[in-house]
Amino acid sequence: MSVAVIAGLLLATGAAAAEPPIAPSQYAAIVEVRKRAVTLDARRPVPARVRAADRACRALPRTSALVAAFRATCRGDVDAVLRLGDITGCKQVRPCVTAIRRYASAVRRQAAAGRAMNQTLRRSVSDVPCRDALRYRQGELLVYDRLGRAADALEVAVRSESSAQFARAFDRFFGVDRRALRPHRQRLHELRVACR
Repeated sequence: MSVAVIAGLLLATGAAAAEPPIAPSQYAAIVEVRKRAVTLDARRPVPARVRAADRACRALPRTSALVAAFRATCRGDVDAVLRLGDITGCKQVRPCVTAIRRYASAVRRQAAAGRAMNQTLRRSVSDVPCRDALRYRQGELLVYDRLGRAADALEVAVRSESSAQFARAFDRFFGVDRRALRPHRQRLHELRVACR
């Protein structure tokens, strides 16, 4: 059998190159932002790189439901990192309360954006490995919920000006187990493997 005949048979049976799980433009946009977001994994992210990740998130087009949903999760990630930096740097009650509120709000928006992303993925991405690479795991969403509640308790403790209450709330806030949150480097790898 000739190569042309074999190629024709493959095309006729659907064994030829399959459509990518997501549109190439969507893939390219999401990969570019994921590459910039790797900086958020650092213990102390470099502010200029965090701003670059934020600009990349903001620059994402809202041309599809998938990219718009991803944009919201990306913005949530960046905002949470920025707000956590505000908390660790505050020295007085009023600025600390403001920083803690903003952080709590950021992680709640992140959880909501992650849940919305998962809904969008169920509707728009039929390829299961790609959908799984992009989705937020239940454990990740629960971490964001716990962080929001711990931030609320920390705000109450800061307002109370009780050293003991603050110590308990501080330990609870920084004691939230974040291991369920996949690093951005891992998310980028999963995306590259599953969604090409």
